[in-house]
Amino acid sequence: MPVTSPCEQTCVLRGFVVFLLLHRHGFCMRVDVRLSPAEFPAEYPREVLIVLIDVLRTSTTFCVGLMHGARGFIPCSDAQEALRRAALLNGSAVLAGEYLGEPLPGFALENSPEEYTEERVRGKLIVFTSTNGAPLLRRLPDGVAPTTVVAGMVNCGELVARCRQHPVEQLLLLCAGHRGELAYEDVLGAGAIVARVVAEIPSAELTDRAHVAWAVYRDAAPALLPAVLQRSSHARRLHARGRLRDIERALQEDSASVLPWWFQGMVVPWTAEP
Repeated sequence: MPVTSPCEQTCVLRGFVVFLLLHRHGFCMRVDVRLSPAEFPAEYPREVLIVLIDVLRTSTTFCVGLMHGARGFIPCSDAQEALRRAALLNGSAVLAGEYLGEPLPGFALENSPEEYTEERVRGKLIVFTSTNGAPLLRRLPDGVAPTTVVAGMVNCGELVARCRQHPVEQLLLLCAGHRGELAYEDVLGAGAIVARVVAEIPSAELTDRAHVAWAVYRDAAPALLPAVLQRSSHARRLHARGRLRDIERALQEDSASVLPWWFQGMVVPWTAEP
C-alpha cells in the first residue's frame, strides 16, 4: 500500500519496527469504518475499541477542553437534559453546547474549541450537549470491555499510539455524521486515522469501508481546508456563521495529546490502562 501523505512518511520506519514486533506475537488488528449512524452496529463485542468521530466539532472540543484541564464532560442528549443535569450539580458545572450550530440560551460555552481555554475550563466539570456527537455517544458502551473513545483529526496520532501500546483485535471507527446522514468531514477524519494505522501498524487488515475512508483522506490531504470547505455542507454552514477558526482548528492533525474516554457517564482523559 502506498505511503502518500507527509504524516505517513514520517512514521514508516517506526511502523516497520512495530510491524516486526507485532508480527512476532501474531497480532493483527482489523480496522472497520461505519460511514454514518445508519451503519452503527446494534451490539458491540468485548474485544472492540470503539471510536466516535465528530470532527466538526464535538471530537475537537472534547480534546481541547480536556487538554486545557477540564475535569470531564457529561454528554447530554439535548438542552433540556443538560439543564436538568446541571441543576442537580447545584451550579458547580459549566453548561455548554449547541443545537444545529447555534448557541443555546443560558449556556456559558458553545461547541467551539476556541472557547475552551485553560482560563475557562481548568478544573471544571462541563455539562455538554450537541446536535450529533453528544447524543450518539450516549448510545455507545461506557465501560471497559468494550471501550469507547472519541477522536478526530487533532488526536489521530494519540489514538494509534494507544493501539500500538495496547493492541486490540478490532478498531471500529464510527462517523457521527449530521442528523443521521453521512458527513464528509467525519469520513475524512476516519481516513486520517486509517492512514496513520497503515503507516504505524502495517499488519492491520482494512475493510472495504476503511479503504474508502482512507481514499477520501488521501485525496484531500494536500489541501485539507479547501477540500472541506468545498465538500462538507456542515463546514460551509459553520463558515457562513463566522466559524472558520473552528474548522481550521479541527483540521490540525496531531495537535492534541489526549484521548477522550467515555467511561461511566463521563468523558475523561484516557491516561492509564483501564
